Amino acid sequence: MNALKPFVVSVLGLFAALSTLQAAQIVHYAIDVGKARTVSPQPATFASEYVKAGDLSPFCNGEPSTNPAIGRGPGFFFNFGFLGNLGFTPGMGENYFAFALEIKKGYQIDFNSFSFYYRAPNLNGKKVYWDVRSSADDYRNSLATVTTRVSGGSKGSPGESGYNSGDLPILPLKGISGQITFRVYLYEEEEGTVTGGIGQIGNISVTGTVSPVSTTGAGPKP
Repeated sequence: MNALKPFVVSVLGLFAALSTLQAAQIVHYAIDVGKARTVSPQPATFASEYVKAGDLSPFCNGEPSTNPAIGRGPGFFFNFGFLGNLGFTPGMGENYFAFALEIKKGYQIDFNSFSFYYRAPNLNGKKVYWDVRSSADDYRNSLATVTTRVSGGSKGSPGESGYNSGDLPILPLKGISGQITFRVYLYEEEEGTVTGGIGQIGNISVTGTVSPVSTTGAGPKP
């Protein structure tokens, strides 16, 4: 019986350590495809050991993009993903970037923040929105929204030439296990807001805290 004590203590110590982890980066997509435009999905550049990250993919009208035409349609270019001059819908439509996270069995995540760089298309003095939603509620409610009336982006260092959203809280996502998909929608304030150009997004990062799934009481929400 005594021989089991070190093992039991070490296991309990591991679970205690995991239970008190600070919020850390869960996944990061640093887009870098060079000079050629492409619609090929982009892999994550970092993913937590407790998470399997799916590809970041562009969708046009709810369908995966197959149109690599320059300046139009969705895809990837240099350090950004882009949604081209599609005549974005007023209010949330079906133009977005999406990626799925599969959480290791036996673990759950309390998500903390979502951040990205963005550049707006040509605007007509009105607003465009980057709206973060998730499959946890079937994309019904916005977790975080970035709004801008300013076209283009700031001049930053290579790979970060855009406006920084900052860390946007996504605190409603607690005790998430299994799989979750995030979408970042781009849409207009009203018809005619976008007069040309492309909306761009890059350097996407999600943070949160990983812990073992509780074996007592209610389990995590799916």
